[in-house]
Amino acid sequence: MTVRNGFIIAGAVLAVASAILLEQRRSLRADEVTLTAAIAAADSIAIDARLRADVNRVLVQLERSRVRSTPQTEPHLAISLTDSLLTLERGDIVLRTARIVAAVPRGVHAVLEVGPKWILLADSIRIVPDAGGLDTTSVPAGTVRLRRADYNAVLPNVRPGLIAYLY
Repeated sequence: MTVRNGFIIAGAVLAVASAILLEQRRSLRADEVTLTAAIAAADSIAIDARLRADVNRVLVQLERSRVRSTPQTEPHLAISLTDSLLTLERGDIVLRTARIVAAVPRGVHAVLEVGPKWILLADSIRIVPDAGGLDTTSVPAGTVRLRRADYNAVLPNVRPGLIAYLY
């Protein structure tokens, strides 16, 4: 073998090696593009999952705070004898306020009966509607009188067992 043939063979080997390396490089670049796209998709999925988890956590916290802030108490009547006001309340929420005329003792009384003409409390105390317009004349002992419209508005929320605080 001559030197020239050696160079030709070496050149051919180098050309084949270069072609193989170039093909591997092209293949690796294609793999890199595929892997980069897969990583981006995986990152997007992970970000979406974290956002969903954050949203779910916030929703749970909102629901917990809503449940904690809404007292689960039954409605009650608060009758202020000094202010001449009857208030239907549920926890801290005032559902209805009405002006009254009353001649009753202070105390805590349960509602015994509810009807279209009166609400009967323990100790024979009656809450009655007036005949029309608030009549400010005195009422019989053991009676609380309020306007018919206020009485009709309060009536659906009052039932036996409800507590009335007269103070």
